[in-house]
Amino acid sequence: FIKTFPPVWIGNYTGSACTMAPPTLTLRREAFEVGLLPMHQLFPRLDPVASLQGLAEALLAVSVSRPSAQLPDRRVVTCDQVAACLGAPASHAALLIDTLLSMTPPSLGEEEAATCHSQGNNGTEVDVYLLMVMLLMQAYQRPTPRVTGDVWPCAADGHPGSPTTSVEGSPTKANVSITAARKTSGDESSQLAYLQKNMATLLGMLKDSDRKGAVTPARFDRLGLVLEAAGRPLHTPLSAVASHLFPHAASSAATGAELAAVQRWLTGNTGLPPAAARLGSGAALAAMAAGAGAAGREAAVHLHVEGMCKTTVVQREAELGVAAVVRVADCQDAVVYLLAAMQHVSVVGCVDCIVVLGAVAGTVKVELCERVHVVSASRRLRALSCHDSLFCLAVNQPPVVIGDCRRLQLAPYNTYYERLDMHLQVAGVKTAPNCWDSPLNLCATPRHTPSPSSSDPTIPSQEASKLVVSLLAPERFLPFMVPFRVPAGGAAAAESGRPSYRPTQTNPFTMPQAYASALAQKVQTVEDMRRMVVKEAGLDSTTKIDLQTVIQTYFKEWLVASGNIRQVHDLIRMERDES
Repeated sequence: FIKTFPPVWIGNYTGSACTMAPPTLTLRREAFEVGLLPMHQLFPRLDPVASLQGLAEALLAVSVSRPSAQLPDRRVVTCDQVAACLGAPASHAALLIDTLLSMTPPSLGEEEAATCHSQGNNGTEVDVYLLMVMLLMQAYQRPTPRVTGDVWPCAADGHPGSPTTSVEGSPTKANVSITAARKTSGDESSQLAYLQKNMATLLGMLKDSDRKGAVTPARFDRLGLVLEAAGRPLHTPLSAVASHLFPHAASSAATGAELAAVQRWLTGNTGLPPAAARLGSGAALAAMAAGAGAAGREAAVHLHVEGMCKTTVVQREAELGVAAVVRVADCQDAVVYLLAAMQHVSVVGCVDCIVVLGAVAGTVKVELCERVHVVSASRRLRALSCHDSLFCLAVNQPPVVIGDCRRLQLAPYNTYYERLDMHLQVAGVKTAPNCWDSPLNLCATPRHTPSPSSSDPTIPSQEASKLVVSLLAPERFLPFMVPFRVPAGGAAAAESGRPSYRPTQTNPFTMPQAYASALAQKVQTVEDMRRMVVKEAGLDSTTKIDLQTVIQTYFKEWLVASGNIRQVHDLIRMERDES
């Protein structure tokens, strides 16, 4: 049956007693949810944690000072310098930096984290202190689950492998919501424990050697990449809530705090974030909408769509607000519509699902999925260890394919809905460039037989690359119709002061000529068949009725055999409930 009800808030502060006061700082959920990369593959020479201090010294040695109003101590390094220090290709370093920029907290902003210049091939310059925080976060290793028999670990535990296999004690099909909630809570507890364990290392890289090793407010604010001020607007610097350490943080003459004092304060004032909203019964819509302001949202809104099996899920602007962070996890044979302007979306461990997204300002991350169909308009897209899946994309940067990916197909964006143009503008997703057909393949080289004409047997052949990712053939391309209306976002949208937009009536992204021609040919074939069978065959009225009955019978049989009859029933029920 269809799931259109509002989310319900479950629990208080995970891992804390309900009677305890909430922490001053909390784990920044989206940093680990969307920002983690397979470092063992991208940077195999980087020893987790142990080598970070030496790496920080190497980065500082080649950095240059580029102070800004918000970060007076800002020092930057280029992509080539990062690649040299990490001993990795420039493409891997560029992915690390771009991921950092997409995760930069609103309290700093991308313009403070990086600048671009046109001198040589250096490209983007990134703040070296934020990069240090990013590298320590990337060294986090997810707990290893127990595995039964010769199977891959469960997708929900974040390990490469097939999402259809199971871990001991876990269901083999889509996990129920409470199981998914426990796994998410366990991950967040492990992430927080990791940060607290390595906080001395992190602060040691951020300390100001010119101030006798003190931690200044500006350096402390860099922790906003992995922590955030609890219950405060997203643009609040962390130093503003640590008044005990930095009583004059806003002043240009602000002094630093001793490293040991900062570490003690963080240990006693850092905790887990509130539990994310989950789909379920209850009246939590007002609570969620209250945190989902317009462009300047007051608090991060997180929604988890987890454990859905053989159902249709619809979440629109009225439920999601603007700039939500959404996780779709452990779903099987489900259709999920998330039609709003969102900040980040992660799709994890899903099998045989269709996921249709509105406009995503940050990153769409699809990880450990199998046989999924993703329709997305976003700035960035990452596919990690996915198999046999189709991506219909509008993406402003080349989609990145990482890990153990196999038989992925890319196609141009193929749908629209009434509020799409408005959501694109709110999220900052541009209609051009659309880099859907220029994937960056960072997967491990597939096994193949080198071509006799190849001078370097380590270079993967074109045939081997197609085993990882390829473009969908134009003759197999079809449009995707959103089968319901997407109204405005209710009172929250009206009060936000956003201008009104005309309804979107066509796909706003330019379709390549080969795909447009293939679609036109399909339409023409249907018209020709209708004309020959119905208009030109000279059938009498009785025969026409019999023919129509036969066609409808075969169509119903196809609906049942393909499983699409469930979607039809879901949509009928949704229309009846909304009327």
